[in-house]
Formats: sequence, C-alpha cells, structure tokens
Amino acid sequence: MSKFKKSKLPIEEQEKLIRSLIVDKTEYAYHLKKGSDDGGSYLMIYLPESAREDFDINGFREDRYKLVGFSRVLIAFVSEDYVTDLNK
Repeated sequence: MSKFKKSKLPIEEQEKLIRSLIVDKTEYAYHLKKGSDDGGSYLMIYLPESAREDFDINGFREDRYKLVGFSRVLIAFVSEDYVTDLNK
C-alpha cells in the first residue's frame, strides 16, 4: 500500500483548487492546462522563467498535497512570451 494519499477528486475539481493555490503562491502570469497520457490525467503549470527565483516550489508541493493528495501536477518554467501566447 502506498504511503501517499491518492486524489479522489475529479481533474476539474483539482484544477480549480490548484488554480487558487497558484494565485496565492505567485504574482506572475501563469497558464494551467489539463492533459492526459498513458499514466492518466495531469495538470501542467507554465510559469515565466522570471518566476523561478521567487516561486517556493517546496511550499507549493506541500500545499498541493494537502489540497488534492497525490496527483500529477507538473511545473515548467518557460519564456514570458510563451505564457502570454498560451493565455491568448
């Protein structure tokens, strides 16, 4: 048996909770995208490269686990132009 608490929330509910968490954790623009692959559903967060130094990734991971349990939430630091294009 896994020591991790697996999320029983639908991906749409996880998305809402993660979106509110991102807003609390950063002032930078971001893009949140749902996706799926052979491993199941996941959420992908795109943050600008300039947010890398200010973003508390360990704090985010702890809070994410408290909100949605063990689910795949990926973070990518990309160019600001990329985030802007995704948000159009």
